[in-house]
Amino acid sequence: MDNETIKRELEQDHLLSETQLAKLEVLLSPTTVKKTIQVQRRLQKLKNILPSKPKVFWAGRFDRQKNFRLLTEIARRTPQVEYWVWGKAVLNDTNIESHPKNIVFKGVYGDFSELPLDQCTAWLYTSLWDGLPTILIDVAATGTPIIASNVGGIPTLLEGFGGSLVDSYANADAYISRIQELLQNIEAFRENANTLANLVESKYSIENYNESIKIALDT
Repeated sequence: MDNETIKRELEQDHLLSETQLAKLEVLLSPTTVKKTIQVQRRLQKLKNILPSKPKVFWAGRFDRQKNFRLLTEIARRTPQVEYWVWGKAVLNDTNIESHPKNIVFKGVYGDFSELPLDQCTAWLYTSLWDGLPTILIDVAATGTPIIASNVGGIPTLLEGFGGSLVDSYANADAYISRIQELLQNIEAFRENANTLANLVESKYSIENYNESIKIALDT
């Protein structure tokens, strides 16, 4: 498992004993983001410039779990923001034909490094349920502000970094409020994002991951 939340849920749902719980190891997924991308993003952060048309990035499957429908509602009600979207339909349970003009479809990216993060004001994540998505770890490593649903293992990454988590994660109003707060306080959000990037660089490193595996195998 890749986060402490799942471990706690297993303990509560299955009434695990201390002996059983001790056998469960949390392996934090290492980030694959190259440091050169981190440096590029941090240099941009220092400018503290908010573009005339802020660009919020979103990536994922166009299905119920990732809540693309909620994204379209958010976009309709924030026409001053442009939403750049990567992904495709997998389960075909979501209609993507009807969407506002400020949603710009970018197709499917092959590698995280292909994303133009130098143009990204913030990353939006609207999933209804999840573990700890590696995409959020990678985004966090770049120093990009994140606004994400407070579900699954996501709080283990973002908790403590003000403004990032949305408790009412099925409510468009809650996300819109956070987006507006970010646009009005961009320097504070970028400072929090940079602090998180420093944490991710150490906590979610490949070295820590390898050490965790070694400890688990030796136990």
